[in-house]
Amino acid sequence: MKHLFLLFGLFVSGFSLFAQDDSIFATVEGNAVTIWHTNVNRNCGSMYDMQYLLNDYHLFVYEKDTGAMAFCYCYFDLSLTIDSLSTGNYDVDVYGINFGNDTIADDTVYYGSTGFSITAGQGMPFRLASYQSTCQSSSVEETPHGNGNALLIFPNPVTDKVSIRLPKNPTAKSGHFDIYDAYGRQVATSVFNSDVPQSIEWNAKDLVPGVYFCRFRCGSGYFYGKFIAGGTER
Repeated sequence: MKHLFLLFGLFVSGFSLFAQDDSIFATVEGNAVTIWHTNVNRNCGSMYDMQYLLNDYHLFVYEKDTGAMAFCYCYFDLSLTIDSLSTGNYDVDVYGINFGNDTIADDTVYYGSTGFSITAGQGMPFRLASYQSTCQSSSVEETPHGNGNALLIFPNPVTDKVSIRLPKNPTAKSGHFDIYDAYGRQVATSVFNSDVPQSIEWNAKDLVPGVYFCRFRCGSGYFYGKFIAGGTER
Protein backbone atom coordinates (compact mmCIF):
# COMPACT_ATOMS: atom_id res chain seq x y z
CA MET A 1 0.00 0.00 0.00
CA LYS A 2 1.31 3.43 -0.91
CA HIS A 3 1.26 6.38 1.48
CA LEU A 4 2.01 9.84 0.09
CA PHE A 5 3.01 12.38 2.68
CA LEU A 6 3.65 16.00 1.74
CA LEU A 7 6.08 17.56 4.14
CA PHE A 8 6.43 21.23 4.83
CA GLY A 9 10.05 22.34 4.41
CA LEU A 10 11.62 25.39 5.97
CA PHE A 11 12.21 26.85 2.57
CA VAL A 12 15.13 27.82 -0.66
CA SER A 13 15.59 28.14 -6.33
CA GLY A 14 17.88 26.65 -7.98
CA PHE A 15 16.63 25.91 -11.38
CA SER A 16 19.90 23.99 -11.72
CA LEU A 17 20.35 20.64 -10.01
CA PHE A 18 23.64 18.93 -10.67
CA ALA A 19 26.18 16.42 -9.37
CA GLN A 20 27.92 17.52 -6.18
CA ASP A 21 30.24 16.37 -3.37
CA ASP A 22 27.37 15.53 -1.06
CA SER A 23 26.47 12.67 1.27
CA ILE A 24 23.20 10.77 1.79
CA PHE A 25 22.70 8.67 4.93
CA ALA A 26 20.11 7.67 7.53
CA THR A 27 20.11 7.82 11.34
CA VAL A 28 17.62 5.77 13.36
CA GLU A 29 16.27 6.40 16.85
CA GLY A 30 13.64 3.92 17.97
CA ASN A 31 11.05 3.70 15.22
CA ALA A 32 11.96 7.07 13.71
CA VAL A 33 14.44 7.72 10.91
CA THR A 34 16.14 10.90 9.73
CA ILE A 35 17.28 10.96 6.11
CA TRP A 36 20.22 13.34 5.68
CA HIS A 37 21.48 14.96 2.49
CA THR A 38 24.53 17.01 3.52
CA ASN A 39 26.87 19.39 1.71
CA VAL A 40 24.28 20.03 -1.00
CA ASN A 41 25.51 22.60 -3.52
CA ARG A 42 22.49 24.51 -4.78
CA ASN A 43 21.46 27.97 -5.90
CA CYS A 44 21.46 30.42 -2.98
CA GLY A 45 17.72 30.96 -3.39
CA SER A 46 16.93 27.28 -2.80
CA MET A 47 14.12 26.60 -0.35
CA TYR A 48 12.70 23.10 -0.04
CA ASP A 49 9.33 21.52 0.53
CA MET A 50 10.40 18.00 1.56
CA GLN A 51 8.13 15.18 0.38
CA TYR A 52 8.17 11.41 0.57
CA LEU A 53 6.44 8.38 -0.85
CA LEU A 54 6.43 5.09 1.08
CA ASN A 55 5.80 1.93 -0.94
CA ASP A 56 6.03 -1.05 1.42
CA TYR A 57 9.67 -0.86 2.58
CA HIS A 58 10.90 1.40 -0.20
CA LEU A 59 11.09 5.09 0.72
CA PHE A 60 11.29 7.79 -1.96
CA VAL A 61 12.41 11.24 -0.74
CA TYR A 62 11.83 14.29 -2.94
CA GLU A 63 13.53 17.66 -2.44
CA LYS A 64 11.06 20.02 -4.08
CA ASP A 65 12.69 23.42 -4.63
CA THR A 66 10.22 26.25 -4.05
CA GLY A 67 12.64 29.18 -3.81
CA ALA A 68 13.60 31.99 -6.15
CA MET A 69 16.60 32.12 -8.45
CA ALA A 70 19.52 34.02 -6.91
CA PHE A 71 22.96 34.92 -8.19
CA CYS A 72 25.28 32.45 -6.49
CA TYR A 73 25.54 28.92 -5.10
CA CYS A 74 25.67 27.77 -1.47
CA TYR A 75 26.25 24.55 0.46
CA PHE A 76 23.28 23.36 2.54
CA ASP A 77 22.41 20.43 4.81
CA LEU A 78 18.91 18.97 4.34
CA SER A 79 17.08 16.40 6.43
CA LEU A 80 13.69 14.75 6.78
CA THR A 81 12.48 12.85 9.88
CA ILE A 82 9.72 10.22 9.70
CA ASP A 83 8.32 8.67 12.87
CA SER A 84 6.42 5.46 13.76
CA LEU A 85 7.67 3.24 10.94
CA SER A 86 7.00 -0.50 10.83
CA THR A 87 9.65 -3.01 11.83
CA GLY A 88 11.79 -4.02 8.86
CA ASN A 89 14.61 -3.17 6.48
CA TYR A 90 14.14 -0.11 4.26
CA ASP A 91 15.69 1.13 1.03
CA VAL A 92 15.77 4.89 0.34
CA ASP A 93 16.13 6.79 -2.94
CA VAL A 94 16.62 10.56 -2.90
CA TYR A 95 15.54 12.82 -5.76
CA GLY A 96 15.38 16.54 -6.52
CA ILE A 97 12.45 18.09 -8.35
CA ASN A 98 13.71 20.62 -10.88
CA PHE A 99 11.46 23.42 -12.13
CA GLY A 100 11.60 25.25 -15.41
CA ASN A 101 9.64 28.26 -16.64
CA ASP A 102 6.22 29.00 -15.15
CA THR A 103 7.07 26.87 -12.06
CA ILE A 104 6.30 23.67 -13.98
CA ALA A 105 8.31 20.62 -12.95
CA ASP A 106 10.37 19.61 -15.98
CA ASP A 107 12.82 17.12 -14.48
CA THR A 108 13.33 14.78 -11.53
CA VAL A 109 17.00 14.29 -10.70
CA TYR A 110 18.28 11.20 -8.88
CA TYR A 111 20.87 11.97 -6.18
CA GLY A 112 21.56 8.70 -4.44
CA SER A 113 20.37 6.01 -2.05
CA THR A 114 20.83 4.66 1.46
CA GLY A 115 19.17 2.14 3.77
CA PHE A 116 18.19 1.58 7.39
CA SER A 117 16.45 -0.90 9.71
CA ILE A 118 13.65 -0.44 12.25
CA THR A 119 13.68 -3.04 15.03
CA ALA A 120 10.58 -2.06 17.03
CA GLY A 121 8.07 -0.29 14.85
CA GLN A 122 4.43 0.83 15.12
CA GLY A 123 3.36 0.95 11.48
CA MET A 124 1.69 4.39 11.34
CA PRO A 125 4.34 6.64 9.77
CA PHE A 126 4.08 10.42 9.87
CA ARG A 127 6.32 13.40 9.27
CA LEU A 128 8.05 14.51 12.43
CA ALA A 129 10.38 17.25 11.20
CA SER A 130 12.32 18.67 8.26
CA TYR A 131 15.38 20.86 8.28
CA GLN A 132 17.48 23.05 6.01
CA SER A 133 20.62 24.74 7.22
CA THR A 134 21.63 28.26 6.36
CA CYS A 135 24.18 28.81 3.62
CA GLN A 136 27.34 27.29 5.08
CA SER A 137 29.70 28.65 2.43
CA SER A 138 29.40 30.14 -1.03
CA SER A 139 30.81 28.68 -4.19
CA VAL A 140 31.69 30.65 -7.32
CA GLU A 141 29.00 33.10 -8.33
CA GLU A 142 27.32 32.42 -11.63
CA THR A 143 27.03 35.08 -14.33
CA PRO A 144 24.47 33.57 -16.71
CA HIS A 145 23.93 36.79 -18.63
CA GLY A 146 27.40 38.28 -18.40
CA ASN A 147 28.66 41.25 -16.40
CA GLY A 148 26.28 43.57 -18.21
CA ASN A 149 23.45 42.09 -16.15
CA ALA A 150 24.97 42.89 -12.76
CA LEU A 151 23.31 45.49 -10.53
CA LEU A 152 25.55 48.15 -8.98
CA ILE A 153 25.05 48.15 -5.18
CA PHE A 154 26.64 50.56 -2.71
CA PRO A 155 27.76 50.72 0.01
CA ASN A 156 28.54 47.03 0.36
CA PRO A 157 28.60 45.81 3.12
CA VAL A 158 25.66 47.93 4.24
CA THR A 159 24.65 48.94 7.77
CA ASP A 160 21.91 51.49 7.08
CA LYS A 161 20.65 52.50 3.63
CA VAL A 162 21.60 50.72 0.46
CA SER A 163 21.45 52.21 -3.03
CA ILE A 164 20.88 49.89 -5.98
CA ARG A 165 21.45 51.29 -9.45
CA LEU A 166 19.17 49.77 -12.06
CA PRO A 167 20.18 49.27 -15.70
CA LYS A 168 19.49 52.06 -18.16
CA ASN A 169 16.70 51.04 -20.46
CA PRO A 170 14.92 54.05 -22.03
CA THR A 171 12.25 51.81 -23.58
CA ALA A 172 11.24 50.13 -20.31
CA LYS A 173 7.92 51.31 -18.89
CA SER A 174 7.63 48.69 -16.15
CA GLY A 175 9.80 46.52 -13.94
CA HIS A 176 9.80 44.23 -10.91
CA PHE A 177 12.48 44.39 -8.20
CA ASP A 178 12.93 41.82 -5.39
CA ILE A 179 15.34 41.19 -2.49
CA TYR A 180 15.79 37.70 -0.99
CA ASP A 181 17.63 36.42 2.07
CA ALA A 182 19.90 33.35 2.14
CA TYR A 183 16.86 31.11 2.74
CA GLY A 184 15.23 32.31 -0.47
CA ARG A 185 12.57 34.28 1.42
CA GLN A 186 11.45 37.53 -0.16
CA VAL A 187 12.18 40.45 2.18
CA ALA A 188 11.30 43.34 -0.14
CA THR A 189 9.61 43.93 -3.48
CA SER A 190 8.82 46.89 -5.71
CA VAL A 191 6.70 47.00 -8.85
CA PHE A 192 7.05 49.86 -11.35
CA ASN A 193 4.11 50.37 -13.68
CA SER A 194 5.43 53.56 -15.23
CA ASP A 195 8.95 54.71 -16.08
CA VAL A 196 11.60 52.64 -14.28
CA PRO A 197 13.78 54.77 -11.95
CA GLN A 198 17.53 54.94 -12.30
CA SER A 199 18.15 53.71 -8.76
CA ILE A 200 16.39 52.40 -5.67
CA GLU A 201 17.24 53.39 -2.10
CA TRP A 202 16.22 50.95 0.60
CA ASN A 203 16.48 51.05 4.40
CA ALA A 204 18.37 47.92 5.40
CA LYS A 205 19.12 48.73 9.06
CA ASP A 206 16.56 46.21 10.37
CA LEU A 207 17.94 43.29 8.35
CA VAL A 208 19.43 40.30 10.14
CA PRO A 209 23.19 40.25 9.38
CA GLY A 210 23.95 38.02 6.41
CA VAL A 211 23.93 37.75 2.63
CA TYR A 212 21.06 39.10 0.49
CA PHE A 213 20.33 38.81 -3.20
CA CYS A 214 18.62 41.21 -5.60
CA ARG A 215 16.81 40.49 -8.82
CA PHE A 216 15.38 43.04 -11.24
CA ARG A 217 13.11 41.95 -14.08
CA CYS A 218 12.58 44.39 -16.92
CA GLY A 219 10.70 43.02 -19.90
CA SER A 220 12.42 39.76 -20.82
CA GLY A 221 15.71 40.77 -19.16
CA TYR A 222 16.95 39.81 -15.69
CA PHE A 223 19.58 41.62 -13.62
CA TYR A 224 21.18 40.35 -10.42
CA GLY A 225 23.14 41.61 -7.44
CA LYS A 226 24.34 40.62 -3.98
CA PHE A 227 25.07 42.57 -0.81
CA ILE A 228 26.02 41.90 2.81
CA ALA A 229 24.05 43.38 5.69
CA GLY A 230 25.62 43.95 9.09
CA GLY A 231 29.15 44.33 7.81
CA THR A 232 30.12 40.65 7.92
CA GLU A 233 29.33 37.69 5.70
CA ARG A 234 28.19 34.52 7.41
